[in-house]
Amino acid sequence: MNHSINDLFTLNPDIKTEDALIFASEYLDGVAAIVYETAENSTLEYRPLARSAIQQLNVVRRVIEALATRAQSPA
Repeated sequence: MNHSINDLFTLNPDIKTEDALIFASEYLDGVAAIVYETAENSTLEYRPLARSAIQQLNVVRRVIEALATRAQSPA
C-alpha cells in the first residue's frame, strides 16, 4: 500500500491551525503518559525502547510548540 498522508488523515479546513495544534499537544500528552508508565513498569530489556519513545515524543512536542509559535506570529 502506498498512501500519502492526505489519504490517511484529512484535517477539517474550518479548524484553526492553533486549535489543531492544541489538540495534537493534548493527544501527545496522553501518549506520553502511556509511554512513561510503560518505561516504569517494563522489564529492564524493554526500558530502552520506552526511553527512546520518550525522546521521540519530546521531539514531536517541540515541533508542535514551534508550529504553535509560528501560528501566533503575525504574517
